[in-house]
Amino acid sequence: MKLKLWVSGGWINVKETDPIKSTRRLNSFCVENCLPNCVVKAQGGWYWIDQYGFFHFIEKTLSEITFENLFNLLNK
Repeated sequence: MKLKLWVSGGWINVKETDPIKSTRRLNSFCVENCLPNCVVKAQGGWYWIDQYGFFHFIEKTLSEITFENLFNLLNK
C-alpha cells in the first residue's frame, strides 16, 4: 500500500515501511489519515500523548519510526 503526503506544495508517494524523515511528513501523515497529531519531541526522544495527558515513549529518533508503526499506535 502506498501513501500520499502533501509536502512542500506537492504530493509525494511513500511506503508504509519508510521511516518518517521530518516533522513536516509527520504532520502531513496525521492530517491525511485523520489521526490525532499528538506526537511530540521531548527530552530523550519522541513521545505520544494519550487522551488523558500521559506521555508514552515511542523512539529515540524520528527516523526510527515508520509510518506503519505510527498508524498502528495512533489508531487505537
